[in-house]
Amino acid sequence: MIVPRPRFLKLKAAKQAAILDAARTEFSAHGYRSSSQNRIIAAAGVSKGAMYYYFDDKEDLYITVIRREFSGLGEVMTVGQIDTAEQFWSGLEDMFMRSTAYFARSPETIALGRSLARSVGTYGPPPGFQAMIDEIWEVTEKLVLRGQEVGAVRRDLPTSLIVGVMMKVGEAMDYWFAEHWAELDPVELPALNHKLTDIFKRVAEPEC
Repeated sequence: MIVPRPRFLKLKAAKQAAILDAARTEFSAHGYRSSSQNRIIAAAGVSKGAMYYYFDDKEDLYITVIRREFSGLGEVMTVGQIDTAEQFWSGLEDMFMRSTAYFARSPETIALGRSLARSVGTYGPPPGFQAMIDEIWEVTEKLVLRGQEVGAVRRDLPTSLIVGVMMKVGEAMDYWFAEHWAELDPVELPALNHKLTDIFKRVAEPEC
């Protein structure tokens, strides 16, 4: 897994934050591929030599920024205790609302999410991003398996196929939210999330 070099981890918290904040601003504005490490270095107030003591390359820095920004997402992506199909889908809808609130907690988070969605949608994920995709896959797979246990998710297709389809549907939704967030009325979000949950239900519910 990509991580900062030990020298970065030994820096004071304020210095770490200054470097990662500068990188977040650059990545939010320009995306991964069009961002400039030189601009990040200048904004962070460190030398080029020092930066390469902290991170192997721009990809390492980018993944570190993404992990910091979305480190709490794993706690959000849960459906709690469920014993019935109704509880499963209700829990999933609640999870979507929490995820929406998580991404909307600051303009910087929204901007970084938008730049990430654009970069992944256009170029695919950077190589080092695969570990994070694997983590999301694992969370989604656990949700699907639990849904199957309570009769909420179909069993007539391979689990990996159901997970893959749900991942792609979720990716499309994330991209749309990232691009259209400024146009959304917060009052309408619960109804929109309800409809998005219904899309997943149509894909994953057992056939009658």
